[in-house]
Amino acid sequence: MFFEQYVIGAMQNFGYVIGDPATKVAAVVDPSFDARVLQKVAGENGYAIAFIFDTHHHPDHVFDNERLANESGAKVAAHRLSNVRKDLILEDGMVVKVGELKVKVVHTPGHSPDSCCYLVAGHAFTGDCLFVGDCGRVDLPGSSVEQIGRTTRFGRAPSTSSSGSCGRPSRWEGPVRWPPAPVSSSAALASLRPSP
Repeated sequence: MFFEQYVIGAMQNFGYVIGDPATKVAAVVDPSFDARVLQKVAGENGYAIAFIFDTHHHPDHVFDNERLANESGAKVAAHRLSNVRKDLILEDGMVVKVGELKVKVVHTPGHSPDSCCYLVAGHAFTGDCLFVGDCGRVDLPGSSVEQIGRTTRFGRAPSTSSSGSCGRPSRWEGPVRWPPAPVSSSAALASLRPSP
């Protein structure tokens, strides 16, 4: 899998390009405020962006959706509860093909009602649901302490190990191990520290 991660904008959000090397079809995950760097790296590597996957509707993740969609012809994919304009309505458990890559949608409400994680080729893209060593804010309209508590335990997530990519940089570097231990929120979050 082609995979590039960039820190975008003043809020330091992660944005991603993932792609299938065989078909040269790509997707952007969370274009944030300015996805031009993601567009550039996709183009420089011969990829056509077919999808824009939003982890949730907050502007710091979706602001550049429309510009990127207009310039690339990509379809915006977001959960049905999202208030963004979407070409593809996502539901929990759906699998979307990006070339031959399979992107599995996991609805993970808590930070926002429409929060989703995307599982693809051993990676988990978590947006603001889960950070390395922390979880997303729950003091915003539509957020829920109870839901983020269930979500950070990832009771519905696959039971295989894979790496994760979260919404913003943290003090730890490197991939996150998936899934966290389902014992308690704090134990689950502590288990995400990468091994040396």
